Amino acid sequence: MISFRQYINEISANLDLIDMLKTPSYSSRASSKLIPKTDSFKVIPIKLGYDIYTVFKRYVSPKYKLAEELLDRRGDSVSWVTVKASNEELFNLKELAQNIVENAPEHSTTRPSYTNQEREIAVAKFYIGKIEELLSGSER
Repeated sequence: MISFRQYINEISANLDLIDMLKTPSYSSRASSKLIPKTDSFKVIPIKLGYDIYTVFKRYVSPKYKLAEELLDRRGDSVSWVTVKASNEELFNLKELAQNIVENAPEHSTTRPSYTNQEREIAVAKFYIGKIEELLSGSER
């Protein structure tokens, strides 16, 4: 008999190690690991800068919940951070960027003094292009 902790470790999948598991397992327990279908849920690494965090966080709303969760995983570090994102999160982030491009106000009380409308739109346009590039590359 195995412990509950061992059982949980056996049935959970480590997504970073899935590619390393090329050899078939002969144990009935080890072969029953829960592994997500990679064709229906793609994990795409995206490199996000501090600019996207500071600009996009000012425009999040309940409609952009997935984008906000992605930004929260990125965190407020000033360094570039690579985050794994799903297709849905990237589409939601792209929608948020398009909203910024179309609706960024000329003057905003939430905008810091060191930035302006043109800079926010430039950041949003940059990430729209980056997301489109990632999504077109992931469909191949």
